[in-house]
Amino acid sequence: MAWPVADSGAKEIRDFCIFSTDSVICDPPSSRLDLISCRNLLIYLGSDFQARVIPAFHFALRPGGFLFLGSSENVGQYNEPFQRVDRKHRLFRRRDHVVSSLQFPMFAPVRKSGGEIQPGQRDLIPTAANLRKIADARVLDQFAPAHVVVNREGEIVYYSGRTGRYLEAAPGLPSRQLVASARRGLRMDLRHALQEAMESRAMVIREPVPVENDDRVQNIRLTVEPVNSPEAEPLYLVFTDLGRPQSSAEFPTQQLGAAASRIARHEGAFAGDGRGI
Repeated sequence: MAWPVADSGAKEIRDFCIFSTDSVICDPPSSRLDLISCRNLLIYLGSDFQARVIPAFHFALRPGGFLFLGSSENVGQYNEPFQRVDRKHRLFRRRDHVVSSLQFPMFAPVRKSGGEIQPGQRDLIPTAANLRKIADARVLDQFAPAHVVVNREGEIVYYSGRTGRYLEAAPGLPSRQLVASARRGLRMDLRHALQEAMESRAMVIREPVPVENDDRVQNIRLTVEPVNSPEAEPLYLVFTDLGRPQSSAEFPTQQLGAAASRIARHEGAFAGDGRGI
């Protein structure tokens, strides 16, 4: 992107900028940006590509960040992740309570029924580096354990698949707070592990942690690992099942009683202070 700058200040402004070439379709999204100016691009993308690009913009913006579109563009059906600030100038603000619905792999070439790439798409054939990203994303989706990424405020910024056994929507207003979304039995260990990982900046493991899901109890291994990042040091959480889930009748009586007592005590304290972490 380029814009006219008076000669007297051009060098000073350029010194504050970092210029790079990225594809909003093929490359992983950036993060924690204050402003995304994407003018007169979406009008050339079909609905399939828009469905990938607009959630990527939401993910890339920091809380309260702005999206600036062209005069003929709109977020269309994706108005939930963005709040309109200025209708005339197509300025939108990121809604922070909405979780970005990123789709991986980010790029998939459009093909005709005969298998040929449609005209105009041949230049978008992924490079070897992009093919590796696609393969990595597919392997993670198929074989990686359930995981989430949270920021230092304990807000979820990314979900993997299959997290429903460990997390559920809390009653009341929508929230991205991880601890508030944890299933019964997981909150205490989750909260303490997050605090310890933030303070020590080292991996923290808790096991076995009994998690209640309907009438069954599943022992899991909870892993919290700080992610090396120049930004706000997000935390990477992994949930790993230990053995098969057991019904209340099968679960060891002594362990079930101790777990129930611990759950009631600490979740009562959690409800009393109302904090996320």
